[in-house]
Order: sequence, then C-alpha cells, then structure tokens
Amino acid sequence: MSNRQPLSPSSVTRRRLLQVAAGAVGTLALPEAVRAAAGEGEKAATKGNIVHSVVTWCFEPHWSFDELCKNARQLGCRSVELCPPSVWPTVKKYGLTCAIAPSHLFVQGMNNPKYQAGCLEMLRQRIDQCADAGTKTVITFTGYAQESGAWADGTNPDLSKLPPNRKVKLLVNRKDKPLELEATLGRSPGSLPFDNWGGGPFSDRRWGFAAVIPHDLAIAPTDCGGPLVDIDGRCQGVNIARALRVANYALPPREVQQAIERIRAAAKSQ
Repeated sequence: MSNRQPLSPSSVTRRRLLQVAAGAVGTLALPEAVRAAAGEGEKAATKGNIVHSVVTWCFEPHWSFDELCKNARQLGCRSVELCPPSVWPTVKKYGLTCAIAPSHLFVQGMNNPKYQAGCLEMLRQRIDQCADAGTKTVITFTGYAQESGAWADGTNPDLSKLPPNRKVKLLVNRKDKPLELEATLGRSPGSLPFDNWGGGPFSDRRWGFAAVIPHDLAIAPTDCGGPLVDIDGRCQGVNIARALRVANYALPPREVQQAIERIRAAAKSQ
C-alpha cells in the first residue's frame, strides 16, 4: 500500500512536486503531477528571484523532449540544460533557452594529451553553434589522466573493452580527504546461457570474489552495498552483486573487514 495522497490539479505546487518526487519510486509520480498541473492551464507562480532549469536525462523515460519543454515552461523554468543543438528549435518554441550546451563527456578530456585534439575539435564546433544560436555557455570536463582506449567521439568509452590486468587509478574522498587507489581490471564474462532464464538486470561484476554468501533476496544491482541482515537483526554480510535469476551475493564480514584494512593501510601510506 502507498501512503501517497492523490494530486488534484489545484493542489500542485513546486513544493508539492518536490515532495512527490522525493517519496516516489524513481520519478514515476512526477510526470503525473505535472500533467495534473498542466490540466489546470495555469502557469506555476514564481517570484522571479531564482532562475530554475532542468536537464533532460532525468525525464527521458517518461516524456518526449517536446513534453519536457512544455512542462518546464508550465513550471516556470527558463532553461533546459545540456541538450544538443538539434533540439534547440524546440527549446526556442517554448520560450526557453539552453543555459549551458554539452560537449564531450567526462572520461576522455583535456587532461590526457591523447584526447585533446578530439576535444578541441568538438569544442570549437559547439562554440560556433552556440554563437549562431545565442547560447552563452559550453560545458567541458578535464577528463581522466589515464588512457581509456581509442577516442570515443566525445561519448564515454566502453571500459569493458580495455585489456584485462591493466591498472587504473581511482581518486575518492573519505571524510573530505582525497584517497588514491589502484585497481586492476578483470575480464567481464559477458552474458551467460542461463541469463536467458530472466531475473536481470545483473551486476556488471558478479564473479571473481574471494568468498560470497549466496542468497535469494531479490536486490537490484543499483541497490547493492547495503547489509544482509538475519531475522535477529544481525549483519551477516554486505550485498555486493545481483548474480543470477535466483541468487544475490553478499561479502562475508571477514572479507569486508580485510578490504577496509587494505583501504586504511593505503590511506596511511599516502
């Protein structure tokens, strides 16, 4: 059962929309709420002291780009960000702007000389397009220092195609302190015959663990990382992978503790 109250057109406000989005699974309730607001035919009230904008990918499963622009306008937004030049006429049709234009993504950037020529070519082209359309800002990313294969034309490369046993550096923050880790790439097993039995999506990494606790709780790959708790409330492990149609894997406490000790030792040596 859900405790969510139905939305009437007259009850939809920006604050109510945010409450619905926070309480919903995914963003399924958000388009329904906006449709209710649109049905009322009244533009959302704004004071004008905050300039609101939206990005596209959050809403792609629910709205076409035309619907996104229409609803953004209805909510009082002024911009749809990071949308390509091919859809700028639609943005303009609804009286909106593109506050910041996209370029290359964040893996292959200017930080590695191998990708600088491709980045510069894409940036020059996008800057010219922005100048013609009146868009004032273009986004760019420094990118990773490590190589990630051939130039991917501005998209993120398929890292699974990199050769196995290659070492990569990871920079993470722990309690506001940077920590540099080194990881060795493995080889993806790809799809397996019994994947056709259903139960997916599966975790990108579901093999190669030193020890696991298999269990049949249905946990999505994006929800892994939480504790596996027994009926007495005791933590028996940390969920690490959705592996098979009827199996998830959890790391035993010993494996988790050893991993923590390795990370701490690496941090102290920095």
